[in-house]
Amino acid sequence: MKKYLCLTFFTVLTILTVKAQESSDNVTLYNGQIIYAPEVLLIDSNMVGIQLKKGLKEFEKDEVFSFTIKGETTVLYQPQYEKDLNVEFMTQYVNGLHASHKDYKKWPWIVGGFAAGFVTGYYSGAFYTMAAPAAIGLTSMLLPVKVKRRPELKDFEINGYKKGMKRKRFPTVALYSSFGLATAWALFL
Repeated sequence: MKKYLCLTFFTVLTILTVKAQESSDNVTLYNGQIIYAPEVLLIDSNMVGIQLKKGLKEFEKDEVFSFTIKGETTVLYQPQYEKDLNVEFMTQYVNGLHASHKDYKKWPWIVGGFAAGFVTGYYSGAFYTMAAPAAIGLTSMLLPVKVKRRPELKDFEINGYKKGMKRKRFPTVALYSSFGLATAWALFL
């Protein structure tokens, strides 16, 4: 009986936490990151601020795609040139970037980057291989991104998802391939 009561309590608590987070004010940045805050403020014509526990964090309007205050979403994006995406397509693209933040799994890229750096350091041993981590990181960006096709996904959302995944790969792979390279040099030189 205690198990069921405890399970019910944590389920209700989780549901309430998720609902509270979804209904709170938020700021969506162009990189797809959504920042939830108890309060979003329009500071002036060029600044949007969010009230956090640490204090006020300010963003220039050039960084902010949209913000939500009391359930009402305002999109700041305005196409400036003829070839820019319209608001609907840009919203899909930013949603794809946000989905890539949520779905990104770091461990395969950590292991792969470390292994590639280690092998490079072991077999070359030369000092000129210091450029190898950057080359390995750039190579990882060339690999395809698998997207599970669902009918509700739009083309621009898929493009944003792929772009976000590739952007996240480079720093991870470059950093851990440099760790692998340094480890190989420390062990075998």
